[in-house]
Amino acid sequence: MSFRELTKVGTVCVLLLLSACGKAVPSGQVVAIANGEEITIAELRAEAADQNVGTADIKASMPELLRQIVNRKLWAQEAKRGELDRQIMFILAKRRAEDRLLADMQMQTVRNAVQPPSNKEIELFLKNNPNVFASRTIFDIDQVSVRPANHPFLEQKLANASSLNEVTRILVDLGIVSQRSRTQWNSMFMPKNLDAKLTRLPPGNIFFQHADDRLIIATVNSIRKNAISQRERFNFARDSIFRENYSTAIAQHLQYLQSSAEIRIQQNF
Repeated sequence: MSFRELTKVGTVCVLLLLSACGKAVPSGQVVAIANGEEITIAELRAEAADQNVGTADIKASMPELLRQIVNRKLWAQEAKRGELDRQIMFILAKRRAEDRLLADMQMQTVRNAVQPPSNKEIELFLKNNPNVFASRTIFDIDQVSVRPANHPFLEQKLANASSLNEVTRILVDLGIVSQRSRTQWNSMFMPKNLDAKLTRLPPGNIFFQHADDRLIIATVNSIRKNAISQRERFNFARDSIFRENYSTAIAQHLQYLQSSAEIRIQQNF
């Protein structure tokens, strides 16, 4: 079943509400219309990706995802009617969001230009680092993910929570949207200090971790050590070298932008 067909399952209730007023039922790329504002398949797909909805879960998630988009549109439209979009807080937040998105897109462009390492480079790296990627630690994680941008003291408010259920309850009371999930964290892709921290963490204890623009509140359910095959070591080395090359490319490009830019800063800053 295609993505478009799956979206139809989740839009039935909304479409019935829209058609009840004598309006034409949305079709084609448009899955719903809220007060004249179209919601497209692309927007629904982006919402699914933003919430890390897996392919297997798309069909079941469509009604909820579309409901969230429609509700957000309605709140945004109400805010515009109240001219909240003219407030300085909104203008600054919008500017930050646009800058962040454009910066991320440009860094992705730089990343796409980085060439993957050759087999010879990978083999030389493994020869010079024989103990690297010898084993890995897998952490089974239960986590709650939120965007804390508008809640600067959120960690303090959650610091005394004794469980993720209590964390979820506090977030609901604060009106903060969150997403709970179970996942695995691999020590191969974690900072060493975080690996050590989670290894020492008592079972069930909550910890906080920032990831991009999200705050992760989580507990470790179990820990296990896994040996790594030669082929896996090769793949991990390849990815590690690529990440290092990418980081170098980003640093060099930023240095170029800084050196070629005209920047004037007030003396006190």
